[in-house]
Amino acid sequence: MRHQLTLAVVFLVALSPSAAFADIQTPDSPIVYLIAPRRDARFVTPAAPVFYAIAYAGSTSFPSSIAYVEFLDGETVIARVTAPNSDPVGQGYAFVWQNPPLGLHLIYARATDTFGHSAIGPDRIIVSIVDSDPPVQVALSSPATGQIFTPANPEGRIRRRDYRRGHGVPPTIQCDLEQPAAG
Repeated sequence: MRHQLTLAVVFLVALSPSAAFADIQTPDSPIVYLIAPRRDARFVTPAAPVFYAIAYAGSTSFPSSIAYVEFLDGETVIARVTAPNSDPVGQGYAFVWQNPPLGLHLIYARATDTFGHSAIGPDRIIVSIVDSDPPVQVALSSPATGQIFTPANPEGRIRRRDYRRGHGVPPTIQCDLEQPAAG
């Protein structure tokens, strides 16, 4: 954002006032874009999402450069990168978030230039960190091997049977039985 100030200086010389005016412009704020990961990204623990931002000094008439880029989770700074580290042009900033906490996180980037001006980028990314769910393990204790089992349903109708052997899953056998005979 550029601000323009007008400075008026009044000189009193031999009781006749004269004025001089000068325009003073402040430098523009830096510009930052959070470019990765994609919006609504989902990571499974143990996760290490990588965030990428591109930052530019906002002012060229007043020589400045980017002092650092911060990555924020809500209001909490989770990283500060003080030098470009992800592209040959020198404007890319990357950060690997090691072991983030479970839950939803609103991530955005803030750039600060060498004049101390900072700006938050327009991009916000919602990142979901979820726990890895181990597959459910089922062990049948009944019927015993070789025992005859009679399927039953209190409603009198069995809709589906799945037979599994080891870790493989054979195709599902589906049948409708109404009041099946025992055995």
